[in-house]
Amino acid sequence: MDFIDLIIAFIAGGYVGYKIQEKLMYMTMMDMFQRAGITNKDLSKFVGHWKEELDVEEADLREEVDIKVEQHGSALYAFRKDNNEFIGQGNSKESLISRLAETMTGKKLMISEGDGAELIGGNFTVSEDGKIVSK
Repeated sequence: MDFIDLIIAFIAGGYVGYKIQEKLMYMTMMDMFQRAGITNKDLSKFVGHWKEELDVEEADLREEVDIKVEQHGSALYAFRKDNNEFIGQGNSKESLISRLAETMTGKKLMISEGDGAELIGGNFTVSEDGKIVSK
């Protein structure tokens, strides 16, 4: 192995180590927040207080709601993951998203692959006036 290969190996190893450490730190902090009973609403309040110093965009302050989408026949149904509350239905992806925009204003709707993300195209944010502002 020549000198350049050795340098590339050290750089790659440093980067991979950094990414692993970053993921472990995130998982540790989320576990600590969960054990302490700190919710997304509490974190949003904290970020709102320090918004100017942290330079956080408004969309990042929205409450995150984990949802799941199920398809039965041609109809799509959306539920909150935390309490299984029904939050909307539609006959197409577009009609379901429109319904969710009406009922879930001011929220970030988070959906995982195993929870039906493929049925509606993934996460999106609903503004206070009921418009989809990011997908």
